[in-house]
Amino acid sequence: MHRKFNALSSTILTLLLVATGWAENPSSLDSYQKTGRFGELWGDGIPIHIDAVAMERGRTRYMANCAICHGMEGTSSGGPTDITSLMDPRVRMQPDGELFDIITNGRKKMNGFSPALTDSDRWKVVAFVRTLQHRQNQASGTAPIPLPTAMANEMAAIKQKQPPTPVKNSPASNQRKTTLKNDNETKASHLPEG
Repeated sequence: MHRKFNALSSTILTLLLVATGWAENPSSLDSYQKTGRFGELWGDGIPIHIDAVAMERGRTRYMANCAICHGMEGTSSGGPTDITSLMDPRVRMQPDGELFDIITNGRKKMNGFSPALTDSDRWKVVAFVRTLQHRQNQASGTAPIPLPTAMANEMAAIKQKQPPTPVKNSPASNQRKTTLKNDNETKASHLPEG
């Protein structure tokens, strides 16, 4: 019985690792840390250790490089009017890897920050942006995205040499989508009829 369980567990683990590309390419975590992608898929998860010091570094890098356009709270009140708010549901639903890529390479009128910020600092900015979004949920009275728990789980997975989720429907992404859906339903229920 014990052998069958071990064989089954090993088979399942191998299938999961092959499906994520981890077994075929052990450097996929390194690649994810530099690109935000697992092959063609955006990853969801912060692949570096996030603690109070890292979060403060993310905040200071955000304030120095991002707040001028996106505003101190990520609402895009700080710069040109056509800057996307980081509170926009489209941004909030983006996987962490895609947000990292935008910070790295830029998008539309935004220049990339790869020359100015290290990979580690860009991931810290991603973590800080997620906390801004988390705070905005709390301020609006909607169910907050459980960011600290999600990050803790992702960090535990990394410590066990498992990569962040290389799928579009990761638990963290699904939680963000559920929170936004509930938030939109709450707002719609408070609109006057007519």
